[in-house]
Amino acid sequence: MIKWGKSLKNKRSFTNSFKSKLESKFNISISEIDDLNSVRFANFGIVSVSNSYNTLEKRLNNITEFINKTYLEVEIVELNRFNLI
Repeated sequence: MIKWGKSLKNKRSFTNSFKSKLESKFNISISEIDDLNSVRFANFGIVSVSNSYNTLEKRLNNITEFINKTYLEVEIVELNRFNLI
């Protein structure tokens, strides 16, 4: 949830910057997958590939920690992890 969302233009500006920073810092693919027309909510899908489950788990934990520390205006409401083995 984006706590300060005022317009779709502001939201898109923020989400584009947010996605770019996460992609470059963590070498992941990220896309907004739902709530595209909501001002206050953004729903992202993140993809990362590794030959080690522990590496992926650590990477996702680091991403979550980074978001919580860096983006105070963002609240992670729900986090789902899916594994294909």
